[in-house]
Amino acid sequence: MFRTLGVLLGTALLLLALVPQGGLADHWNSSNNPAHNPAWVHERKEPKTIAVDISLDGKYIVSGTGGDTYYTHKVFLFHRDSGTPLWHTENSSNINSVSLSADGEHIVTGVGYFTRLYHRRNNTPVWEHHNPSDRGANQVAISADGKYIVSANDENCYFFSSDNATPLWSTNLRYARYVAITANGSHALIAGGGGTQALYVRYFTMDGSQLWSYRPDSAVTSVGLSADGTTVGISISGARVLRLNHMSGNMLWEYGRDKGFYGACFMDVSADGKYVGAANRGNNEGKLFRLLSENGTAEWIMNLPEEVRVFAMSADGKVLAGGTNEGNIFVVGPGGKPLWNSSTGNPILALALPGNSASIVAGNDAGKTFFYAPLGSSSQGDGEGGTPGFGILLMIPAMLTAMAIPRKRRPLH
Repeated sequence: MFRTLGVLLGTALLLLALVPQGGLADHWNSSNNPAHNPAWVHERKEPKTIAVDISLDGKYIVSGTGGDTYYTHKVFLFHRDSGTPLWHTENSSNINSVSLSADGEHIVTGVGYFTRLYHRRNNTPVWEHHNPSDRGANQVAISADGKYIVSANDENCYFFSSDNATPLWSTNLRYARYVAITANGSHALIAGGGGTQALYVRYFTMDGSQLWSYRPDSAVTSVGLSADGTTVGISISGARVLRLNHMSGNMLWEYGRDKGFYGACFMDVSADGKYVGAANRGNNEGKLFRLLSENGTAEWIMNLPEEVRVFAMSADGKVLAGGTNEGNIFVVGPGGKPLWNSSTGNPILALALPGNSASIVAGNDAGKTFFYAPLGSSSQGDGEGGTPGFGILLMIPAMLTAMAIPRKRRPLH
């Protein structure tokens, strides 16, 4: 008996030693985490790369330039195998936003007064929508199936079918800044406001019916939506993340107000709605953290040495990434385990991740687009519980209980 107790206790202590120290939060240690070089870099020296996206399967990448009005701005489409563009377009206005369908077959862009839809086969728009009373397309999003598009600007919001440029519906909402759409286009989430327009978050069905409106007490900094639209999240100034009820718009929970966070938060929701990934910046440091969408409980928090400027999460919710003003990218995987970091030399302005891998596309203010292939399976673990982490803590009480309670053989069924 004592021999068995000794073996079990020794095993428990060994497992405890594998648990990251410091409680729920951990600190990035660059000396223990590998640097990662991009698979390729595309460089356009003059303007900044301010918008990027990657298809759900990770095969196609789109980037857009902007930030300097005296340059011709371009949209580039790439295949992951090469930094040589498949094609590009030239535009006189900033490429404010880009979005890809899940298979990369359709690309939508928000450029100046135009919302444009492309097919990946060439750079001729399938259609474009122009409203001269609008004040620039701030954000666009296309449904995963490529059939529906939501576009928002400083004056109006539009909902399109990919079949043509005539909106299925539109609504006057001033200073719309953030949009999201479900995988099949059944619902659209729009947030914005400021100035003479009250702050708002509004949720619509595909026929233009408004299900609800929520008025946050601070400016919205990002929005997130699960594939089926049943998990709705936003982040607001004051470093707070909120989940809203998808039927009523009532707040279900809030995270960050009492955590000592500073500055801004950015967030997204996993496709299955189970996880909320987020980043925080302020007080000369940053954080990446993952919450359970059911109750807003933090699973893990990774403290970073620099403020996070842009944030992205893979669609499966397993990989989170943050880009900084110092030009660095920090990537965290399952269980809050650091995967890798990379330095680009200039502030990161845009980040995107595909469905279920650590491939990443990034853009910086030197006009470069970076594509990073996964570092390798040995560095990523083998899934949600593939690396030693906090889940081991759950094993230890059970092992200690096993030592204290006589175990009986149970009949096999």
